[in-house]
Amino acid sequence: MFTSKFLANTAVLVSGTAVAQIIGVLVTPIVSRLYTPEMLGLTTVFIGFINFSLELSSLRYQFSIVGAESREDALDLTWGGMIISIFTSLLFTAGLYALISFNILGMGVIPKWTLWITAPVIVLGSAMANLRYWLIRENVFSVVSRISVYQSISRAGMQIALGLLRLGWVGLLSSEITGRLVGLNKMVQSAGPELLRHGRERRYWDLFGTLRRYAAFPIFSMPSAILDTLGASLFLPIVLQLYGVSTAGTLSFAQRLVYLPAGLVAGSVADSFQNRVREYSTSSPAQIRPLFLKTTGMLFLLGIVPTAAFIVFGPIWFGPIFGTEWIQAGVFAAILAPWSAATLMVSPVSRLIFVLGGQPYKLVYDLLAFIFTPAVLYGCHALHVPMNTAFILLTGSQIFAYGVYYYFLLYILKQWEKRQGI
Repeated sequence: MFTSKFLANTAVLVSGTAVAQIIGVLVTPIVSRLYTPEMLGLTTVFIGFINFSLELSSLRYQFSIVGAESREDALDLTWGGMIISIFTSLLFTAGLYALISFNILGMGVIPKWTLWITAPVIVLGSAMANLRYWLIRENVFSVVSRISVYQSISRAGMQIALGLLRLGWVGLLSSEITGRLVGLNKMVQSAGPELLRHGRERRYWDLFGTLRRYAAFPIFSMPSAILDTLGASLFLPIVLQLYGVSTAGTLSFAQRLVYLPAGLVAGSVADSFQNRVREYSTSSPAQIRPLFLKTTGMLFLLGIVPTAAFIVFGPIWFGPIFGTEWIQAGVFAAILAPWSAATLMVSPVSRLIFVLGGQPYKLVYDLLAFIFTPAVLYGCHALHVPMNTAFILLTGSQIFAYGVYYYFLLYILKQWEKRQGI
Protein backbone atom coordinates (compact mmCIF):
# COMPACT_ATOMS: atom_id res chain seq x y z
CA MET A 1 0.00 0.00 0.00
CA PHE A 2 0.99 3.63 -0.21
CA THR A 3 2.91 4.77 2.84
CA SER A 4 2.67 8.12 4.51
CA LYS A 5 6.31 8.79 3.69
CA PHE A 6 5.84 8.07 0.00
CA LEU A 7 2.73 10.23 -0.16
CA ALA A 8 4.35 13.03 1.82
CA ASN A 9 7.45 13.12 -0.38
CA THR A 10 5.36 12.99 -3.52
CA ALA A 11 3.03 15.72 -2.25
CA VAL A 12 5.96 18.03 -1.49
CA LEU A 13 7.48 17.55 -4.93
CA VAL A 14 4.15 17.82 -6.73
CA SER A 15 3.17 20.98 -4.85
CA GLY A 16 6.29 22.79 -6.02
CA THR A 17 5.91 21.52 -9.56
CA ALA A 18 2.23 22.49 -9.52
CA VAL A 19 2.94 26.06 -8.51
CA ALA A 20 5.68 26.28 -11.14
CA GLN A 21 3.38 24.92 -13.83
CA ILE A 22 0.52 27.21 -12.82
CA ILE A 23 2.81 30.22 -13.14
CA GLY A 24 3.77 29.04 -16.62
CA VAL A 25 0.12 28.56 -17.61
CA LEU A 26 -0.92 32.00 -16.32
CA VAL A 27 1.68 33.81 -18.40
CA THR A 28 1.18 31.70 -21.55
CA PRO A 29 -1.62 33.89 -23.02
CA ILE A 30 0.75 36.87 -22.65
CA VAL A 31 3.83 35.06 -23.96
CA SER A 32 1.91 33.70 -26.96
CA ARG A 33 1.18 37.28 -28.03
CA LEU A 34 4.78 38.46 -27.59
CA TYR A 35 6.44 35.68 -29.58
CA THR A 36 5.64 34.05 -32.92
CA PRO A 37 5.60 30.31 -33.73
CA GLU A 38 8.89 30.81 -35.60
CA MET A 39 10.56 32.27 -32.49
CA LEU A 40 9.27 29.46 -30.31
CA GLY A 41 10.36 26.91 -32.91
CA LEU A 42 13.96 28.15 -32.91
CA THR A 43 14.12 28.21 -29.12
CA THR A 44 12.56 24.80 -28.70
CA VAL A 45 14.85 23.14 -31.24
CA PHE A 46 17.98 24.57 -29.60
CA ILE A 47 16.82 23.79 -26.05
CA GLY A 48 15.77 20.36 -27.27
CA PHE A 49 19.34 19.71 -28.35
CA ILE A 50 20.57 20.90 -24.95
CA ASN A 51 18.13 18.60 -23.15
CA PHE A 52 19.21 15.70 -25.36
CA SER A 53 22.82 16.41 -24.41
CA LEU A 54 21.96 16.58 -20.71
CA GLU A 55 20.58 13.04 -20.76
CA LEU A 56 24.04 11.77 -21.73
CA SER A 57 26.48 14.46 -20.58
CA SER A 58 27.19 12.78 -17.21
CA LEU A 59 27.28 9.31 -18.81
CA ARG A 60 24.15 8.45 -16.77
CA TYR A 61 26.06 8.43 -13.47
CA GLN A 62 23.45 10.80 -12.01
CA PHE A 63 20.95 7.93 -11.87
CA SER A 64 23.27 5.98 -9.59
CA ILE A 65 23.37 8.70 -6.92
CA VAL A 66 20.07 7.84 -5.21
CA GLY A 67 20.85 4.13 -5.01
CA ALA A 68 24.56 4.45 -4.13
CA GLU A 69 25.78 2.05 -1.44
CA SER A 70 27.15 4.79 0.82
CA ARG A 71 26.97 8.52 1.32
CA GLU A 72 30.61 8.88 0.29
CA ASP A 73 29.92 7.02 -2.95
CA ALA A 74 26.94 9.29 -3.66
CA LEU A 75 29.12 12.38 -3.18
CA ASP A 76 31.76 10.91 -5.50
CA LEU A 77 29.14 10.18 -8.15
CA THR A 78 27.74 13.71 -7.88
CA TRP A 79 31.17 15.24 -8.37
CA GLY A 80 32.10 12.73 -11.05
CA GLY A 81 29.00 13.42 -13.11
CA MET A 82 29.65 17.16 -13.07
CA ILE A 83 33.33 16.75 -14.00
CA ILE A 84 32.52 14.38 -16.88
CA SER A 85 30.04 16.89 -18.31
CA ILE A 86 32.81 19.44 -18.83
CA PHE A 87 34.41 17.16 -21.40
CA THR A 88 31.26 15.78 -22.99
CA SER A 89 29.86 19.30 -23.44
CA LEU A 90 32.67 20.00 -25.91
CA LEU A 91 31.75 16.90 -27.91
CA PHE A 92 28.10 17.93 -28.04
CA THR A 93 29.10 21.43 -29.14
CA ALA A 94 31.07 19.90 -32.02
CA GLY A 95 28.01 17.80 -32.86
CA LEU A 96 25.77 20.87 -32.97
CA TYR A 97 28.31 22.60 -35.21
CA ALA A 98 28.02 19.72 -37.69
CA LEU A 99 24.20 19.74 -37.53
CA ILE A 100 24.09 23.49 -38.23
CA SER A 101 26.81 23.50 -40.90
CA PHE A 102 25.29 20.66 -42.94
CA ASN A 103 21.66 21.58 -42.15
CA ILE A 104 20.95 18.09 -40.80
CA LEU A 105 17.31 17.71 -39.70
CA GLY A 106 16.77 21.35 -40.64
CA MET A 107 19.07 22.51 -37.82
CA GLY A 108 20.73 25.02 -40.15
CA VAL A 109 18.12 27.56 -39.03
CA ILE A 110 19.92 27.86 -35.67
CA PRO A 111 22.43 30.76 -35.69
CA LYS A 112 26.06 29.70 -35.30
CA TRP A 113 26.64 32.16 -32.46
CA THR A 114 24.72 29.75 -30.21
CA LEU A 115 27.76 27.45 -30.38
CA TRP A 116 29.54 29.82 -27.96
CA ILE A 117 26.98 29.20 -25.23
CA THR A 118 26.25 25.50 -25.88
CA ALA A 119 28.99 23.99 -23.67
CA PRO A 120 28.38 26.32 -20.68
CA VAL A 121 24.62 25.66 -20.80
CA ILE A 122 25.21 21.89 -20.90
CA VAL A 123 27.59 22.05 -17.92
CA LEU A 124 25.04 24.21 -16.07
CA GLY A 125 22.23 21.76 -16.74
CA SER A 126 24.37 18.76 -15.84
CA ALA A 127 25.28 20.31 -12.49
CA MET A 128 21.57 20.84 -11.80
CA ALA A 129 20.71 17.22 -12.67
CA ASN A 130 23.44 15.76 -10.44
CA LEU A 131 22.63 18.09 -7.53
CA ARG A 132 18.93 17.29 -7.86
CA TYR A 133 19.55 13.57 -7.41
CA TRP A 134 21.84 14.26 -4.46
CA LEU A 135 19.11 16.32 -2.78
CA ILE A 136 16.57 13.57 -3.45
CA ARG A 137 18.89 11.00 -1.89
CA GLU A 138 19.11 13.26 1.16
CA ASN A 139 15.30 13.43 1.26
CA VAL A 140 15.45 17.22 0.97
CA PHE A 141 12.26 17.24 -1.07
CA SER A 142 11.16 20.67 0.12
CA VAL A 143 14.26 22.29 -1.38
CA VAL A 144 13.74 20.51 -4.72
CA SER A 145 10.12 21.65 -4.68
CA ARG A 146 10.95 25.32 -4.02
CA ILE A 147 13.60 25.35 -6.74
CA SER A 148 10.95 24.54 -9.36
CA VAL A 149 8.97 27.58 -8.24
CA TYR A 150 12.00 29.91 -8.29
CA GLN A 151 12.87 28.74 -11.79
CA SER A 152 9.36 29.26 -13.08
CA ILE A 153 9.01 32.75 -11.62
CA SER A 154 12.33 33.92 -13.03
CA ARG A 155 11.69 32.34 -16.44
CA ALA A 156 8.19 33.81 -16.74
CA GLY A 157 9.30 37.27 -15.66
CA MET A 158 12.17 37.31 -18.15
CA GLN A 159 9.94 36.05 -20.99
CA ILE A 160 7.52 38.93 -20.52
CA ALA A 161 10.17 41.60 -19.93
CA LEU A 162 12.34 40.60 -22.90
CA GLY A 163 9.27 40.05 -25.06
CA LEU A 164 8.16 43.62 -24.43
CA LEU A 165 11.65 44.69 -25.51
CA ARG A 166 11.09 42.85 -28.81
CA LEU A 167 14.19 40.68 -28.47
CA GLY A 168 12.54 37.82 -30.34
CA TRP A 169 13.77 34.28 -29.85
CA VAL A 170 16.88 35.59 -28.06
CA GLY A 171 14.53 36.72 -25.30
CA LEU A 172 13.01 33.25 -25.02
CA LEU A 173 16.45 31.64 -24.95
CA SER A 174 17.75 34.09 -22.36
CA SER A 175 14.70 33.45 -20.18
CA GLU A 176 15.31 29.70 -20.27
CA ILE A 177 18.97 30.10 -19.29
CA THR A 178 18.08 32.57 -16.53
CA GLY A 179 15.62 30.08 -15.02
CA ARG A 180 18.30 27.40 -14.94
CA LEU A 181 20.83 29.73 -13.36
CA VAL A 182 18.38 30.61 -10.59
CA GLY A 183 17.72 26.91 -9.99
CA LEU A 184 21.42 26.07 -9.83
CA ASN A 185 22.04 28.91 -7.39
CA LYS A 186 19.41 27.57 -4.99
CA MET A 187 20.77 24.02 -5.27
CA VAL A 188 24.31 25.17 -4.51
CA GLN A 189 23.09 27.05 -1.46
CA SER A 190 21.61 23.81 -0.10
CA ALA A 191 24.12 21.17 -1.20
CA GLY A 192 27.19 23.25 -1.88
CA PRO A 193 28.93 23.33 1.53
CA GLU A 194 29.03 19.56 1.96
CA LEU A 195 29.98 18.96 -1.67
CA LEU A 196 32.79 21.51 -1.47
CA ARG A 197 34.10 19.94 1.73
CA HIS A 198 34.04 16.51 0.14
CA GLY A 199 35.70 17.81 -3.02
CA ARG A 200 38.55 19.38 -1.04
CA GLU A 201 39.14 16.32 1.13
CA ARG A 202 38.62 13.59 -1.46
CA ARG A 203 41.58 12.37 -3.50
CA TYR A 204 40.84 12.37 -7.21
CA TRP A 205 42.01 8.80 -7.78
CA ASP A 206 39.59 7.63 -5.07
CA LEU A 207 36.78 9.53 -6.78
CA PHE A 208 37.56 7.94 -10.13
CA GLY A 209 37.82 4.60 -8.36
CA THR A 210 34.20 5.05 -7.32
CA LEU A 211 33.24 5.87 -10.90
CA ARG A 212 34.91 2.65 -12.05
CA ARG A 213 33.00 0.62 -9.46
CA TYR A 214 29.70 2.06 -10.64
CA ALA A 215 30.60 1.91 -14.35
CA ALA A 216 28.37 -1.12 -15.01
CA PHE A 217 25.19 0.95 -14.87
CA PRO A 218 26.35 3.62 -17.37
CA ILE A 219 27.81 0.97 -19.67
CA PHE A 220 24.64 -1.13 -19.79
CA SER A 221 22.20 1.78 -19.75
CA MET A 222 23.97 3.99 -22.28
CA PRO A 223 22.74 2.24 -25.47
CA SER A 224 19.19 2.36 -24.14
CA ALA A 225 19.64 5.98 -23.04
CA ILE A 226 20.89 7.04 -26.46
CA LEU A 227 17.90 5.43 -28.19
CA ASP A 228 15.48 6.77 -25.57
CA THR A 229 16.83 10.29 -25.83
CA LEU A 230 17.00 10.24 -29.60
CA GLY A 231 13.47 8.91 -29.83
CA ALA A 232 12.18 11.72 -27.61
CA SER A 233 14.28 14.41 -29.31
CA LEU A 234 13.82 13.54 -32.99
CA PHE A 235 10.16 14.49 -33.23
CA LEU A 236 10.58 18.27 -33.45
CA PRO A 237 13.71 18.31 -35.66
CA ILE A 238 12.02 15.97 -38.16
CA VAL A 239 8.91 18.18 -38.14
CA LEU A 240 11.22 21.18 -38.63
CA GLN A 241 12.82 19.47 -41.62
CA LEU A 242 9.56 18.27 -43.23
CA TYR A 243 7.11 21.06 -42.39
CA GLY A 244 9.16 24.15 -41.47
CA VAL A 245 10.09 26.18 -38.40
CA SER A 246 6.61 27.68 -37.94
CA THR A 247 4.97 24.24 -37.71
CA ALA A 248 7.72 23.09 -35.34
CA GLY A 249 7.03 26.10 -33.12
CA THR A 250 3.28 25.50 -33.18
CA LEU A 251 3.79 21.84 -32.32
CA SER A 252 6.17 22.65 -29.47
CA PHE A 253 3.59 25.08 -28.06
CA ALA A 254 0.97 22.32 -28.12
CA GLN A 255 3.41 19.87 -26.52
CA ARG A 256 4.21 22.30 -23.74
CA LEU A 257 0.54 22.61 -22.80
CA VAL A 258 -0.60 19.04 -23.40
CA TYR A 259 2.27 17.66 -21.33
CA LEU A 260 1.43 19.91 -18.36
CA PRO A 261 -0.41 17.11 -16.52
CA ALA A 262 2.55 14.77 -17.06
CA GLY A 263 5.01 17.51 -16.16
CA LEU A 264 3.00 18.36 -13.08
CA VAL A 265 3.29 14.98 -11.41
CA ALA A 266 5.39 12.55 -13.50
CA GLY A 267 8.85 13.73 -12.47
CA SER A 268 7.89 14.19 -8.82
CA VAL A 269 6.16 10.82 -8.59
CA ALA A 270 9.10 9.17 -10.37
CA ASP A 271 11.65 10.63 -7.94
CA SER A 272 9.63 9.63 -4.88
CA PHE A 273 8.73 6.23 -6.37
CA GLN A 274 12.37 5.38 -7.11
CA ASN A 275 13.44 6.41 -3.62
CA ARG A 276 10.68 4.29 -2.06
CA VAL A 277 11.42 1.23 -4.22
CA ARG A 278 15.07 1.48 -3.19
CA GLU A 279 14.07 1.42 0.48
CA TYR A 280 11.58 -1.43 0.01
CA SER A 281 14.09 -3.53 -1.95
CA THR A 282 16.05 -4.04 1.27
CA SER A 283 13.42 -3.70 3.99
CA SER A 284 10.03 -4.82 2.61
CA PRO A 285 10.36 -6.45 -0.85
CA ALA A 286 6.74 -7.64 -0.87
CA GLN A 287 5.52 -4.01 -0.79
CA ILE A 288 7.00 -3.11 -4.18
CA ARG A 289 4.25 -4.72 -6.28
CA PRO A 290 1.36 -2.98 -4.45
CA LEU A 291 3.26 0.30 -4.69
CA PHE A 292 3.83 -0.23 -8.42
CA LEU A 293 0.21 -1.12 -9.23
CA LYS A 294 -1.39 1.59 -7.11
CA THR A 295 0.97 4.23 -8.46
CA THR A 296 0.07 3.19 -12.01
CA GLY A 297 -3.63 3.30 -11.23
CA MET A 298 -3.38 6.72 -9.65
CA LEU A 299 -1.50 8.09 -12.67
CA PHE A 300 -4.05 6.59 -15.07
CA LEU A 301 -6.92 8.30 -13.26
CA LEU A 302 -5.04 11.60 -13.15
CA GLY A 303 -4.58 11.52 -16.92
CA ILE A 304 -8.18 10.87 -17.96
CA VAL A 305 -9.71 14.32 -17.39
CA PRO A 306 -7.01 16.50 -19.01
CA THR A 307 -6.77 14.11 -21.97
CA ALA A 308 -10.50 14.34 -22.59
CA ALA A 309 -10.41 18.13 -22.17
CA PHE A 310 -7.67 18.57 -24.77
CA ILE A 311 -9.41 16.28 -27.25
CA VAL A 312 -12.80 17.98 -26.92
CA PHE A 313 -11.87 21.62 -26.32
CA GLY A 314 -8.34 22.05 -27.67
CA PRO A 315 -9.33 22.86 -31.27
CA ILE A 316 -12.00 25.28 -30.04
CA TRP A 317 -10.31 27.20 -27.22
CA PHE A 318 -6.71 27.70 -28.28
CA GLY A 319 -7.49 30.53 -30.71
CA PRO A 320 -9.51 32.73 -28.32
CA ILE A 321 -7.14 32.11 -25.39
CA PHE A 322 -3.72 32.28 -27.02
CA GLY A 323 -4.32 34.21 -30.24
CA THR A 324 -5.19 33.34 -33.81
CA GLU A 325 -1.62 32.27 -34.62
CA TRP A 326 -2.04 29.30 -32.29
CA ILE A 327 -5.34 27.78 -33.52
CA GLN A 328 -3.51 24.87 -35.16
CA ALA A 329 -1.76 24.23 -31.84
CA GLY A 330 -5.17 23.27 -30.41
CA VAL A 331 -5.56 20.61 -33.09
CA PHE A 332 -2.07 19.30 -32.34
CA ALA A 333 -2.92 19.22 -28.62
CA ALA A 334 -5.98 17.05 -29.25
CA ILE A 335 -3.85 14.63 -31.27
CA LEU A 336 -1.02 14.43 -28.74
CA ALA A 337 -3.15 14.18 -25.58
CA PRO A 338 -3.43 10.34 -25.53
CA TRP A 339 0.36 10.08 -26.00
CA SER A 340 0.81 12.38 -23.01
CA ALA A 341 -1.54 10.23 -20.93
CA ALA A 342 0.48 7.10 -21.75
CA THR A 343 3.67 8.92 -20.78
CA LEU A 344 2.12 9.98 -17.47
CA MET A 345 1.04 6.44 -16.68
CA VAL A 346 4.20 4.50 -17.54
CA SER A 347 7.19 6.81 -17.34
CA PRO A 348 7.29 7.37 -13.53
CA VAL A 349 7.03 3.66 -12.63
CA SER A 350 9.71 2.79 -15.20
CA ARG A 351 12.21 3.97 -12.56
CA LEU A 352 11.72 0.43 -11.22
CA ILE A 353 14.49 -0.61 -13.63
CA PHE A 354 17.04 1.67 -11.97
CA VAL A 355 16.62 -0.28 -8.72
CA LEU A 356 15.67 -3.85 -9.76
CA GLY A 357 17.57 -4.05 -13.03
CA GLY A 358 16.26 -5.08 -16.45
CA GLN A 359 18.03 -2.65 -18.79
CA PRO A 360 17.84 -5.06 -21.78
CA TYR A 361 14.05 -4.85 -21.71
CA LYS A 362 14.16 -1.08 -21.62
CA LEU A 363 16.45 -1.23 -24.64
CA VAL A 364 13.71 -3.06 -26.58
CA TYR A 365 11.18 -0.36 -25.72
CA ASP A 366 13.63 2.41 -26.58
CA LEU A 367 14.34 0.76 -29.93
CA LEU A 368 10.61 0.60 -30.71
CA ALA A 369 10.00 4.24 -29.74
CA PHE A 370 13.08 5.34 -31.65
CA ILE A 371 12.14 3.51 -34.86
CA PHE A 372 8.50 4.57 -34.84
CA THR A 373 9.19 8.33 -34.90
CA PRO A 374 11.22 8.62 -38.14
CA ALA A 375 9.47 5.64 -39.75
CA VAL A 376 5.99 7.12 -39.32
CA LEU A 377 6.89 10.74 -40.12
CA TYR A 378 9.13 10.10 -43.13
CA GLY A 379 6.87 7.30 -44.37
CA CYS A 380 3.75 9.46 -44.21
CA HIS A 381 5.56 12.36 -45.87
CA ALA A 382 6.74 10.14 -48.72
CA LEU A 383 3.21 8.82 -49.20
CA HIS A 384 1.75 12.36 -49.04
CA VAL A 385 -0.32 11.52 -45.97
CA PRO A 386 -1.81 14.71 -44.43
CA MET A 387 0.25 16.12 -41.58
CA ASN A 388 -2.44 15.74 -38.92
CA THR A 389 -3.03 12.11 -39.92
CA ALA A 390 0.72 11.46 -39.67
CA PHE A 391 0.73 12.82 -36.12
CA ILE A 392 -2.28 10.64 -35.20
CA LEU A 393 -0.45 7.55 -36.49
CA LEU A 394 2.67 8.54 -34.57
CA THR A 395 0.66 8.95 -31.36
CA GLY A 396 -0.84 5.50 -31.83
CA SER A 397 2.55 3.90 -32.42
CA GLN A 398 4.04 5.49 -29.29
CA ILE A 399 1.10 4.35 -27.15
CA PHE A 400 1.67 0.82 -28.44
CA ALA A 401 5.37 1.09 -27.48
CA TYR A 402 4.40 2.20 -23.96
CA GLY A 403 2.07 -0.80 -23.69
CA VAL A 404 4.97 -3.13 -24.50
CA TYR A 405 7.14 -1.30 -21.96
CA TYR A 406 4.56 -1.67 -19.21
CA TYR A 407 4.35 -5.40 -19.85
CA PHE A 408 8.15 -5.60 -19.54
CA LEU A 409 8.05 -3.75 -16.21
CA LEU A 410 5.57 -6.26 -14.82
CA TYR A 411 7.78 -9.10 -16.04
CA ILE A 412 10.91 -7.57 -14.47
CA LEU A 413 9.08 -7.19 -11.16
CA LYS A 414 7.83 -10.79 -11.31
CA GLN A 415 11.32 -12.17 -11.99
CA TRP A 416 12.82 -10.10 -9.17
CA GLU A 417 10.16 -11.36 -6.76
CA LYS A 418 11.01 -14.94 -7.70
CA ARG A 419 14.66 -14.32 -6.87
CA GLN A 420 13.58 -12.87 -3.51
CA GLY A 421 11.40 -15.90 -2.77
CA ILE A 422 8.19 -13.85 -2.72
